[in-house]
Amino acid sequence: MTEQLWQCIPPDSDLVLYFGCGDGSRAEALRQRNPKMTLIAVEPDPNLRDMASQYGFPVLDSAINVWPRLEELAMPVDAWIMERSGWQDETLTRSLRKRILACLRDGGTL
Repeated sequence: MTEQLWQCIPPDSDLVLYFGCGDGSRAEALRQRNPKMTLIAVEPDPNLRDMASQYGFPVLDSAINVWPRLEELAMPVDAWIMERSGWQDETLTRSLRKRILACLRDGGTL
C-alpha cells in the first residue's frame, strides 16, 4: 500500500498534508524521498503524535490547526493524504475541507 500511495505523489512536491499520520513512519518515508518538501501532519492520538514528532516535522493535534499554517506558508498544496483516522477528526468540517481543497494546486493529489 505504501508504495502505491507514494507513486501518486509528485516526487518534487513542495507542500504535503498528511492527516492521520499515525506514528509518522509513513510520512517520514515520504519525506525521505524528497527532503526539501514541507510536510504538515495531523494526528489526534497523543501517543502516536509524540512518536511522529520525533521525526522533526510538525505534527498537529487537529485539522483546525492546519489552516493557520497554510495561511502562513502561502503556497499551494501539492498533495493531501487522508488516512482513515483523519476523517474521524471532528475539526475537519465541511467548510475547512473546502478551504484546504481550494489550496490544492492544479494537478495536485488528493
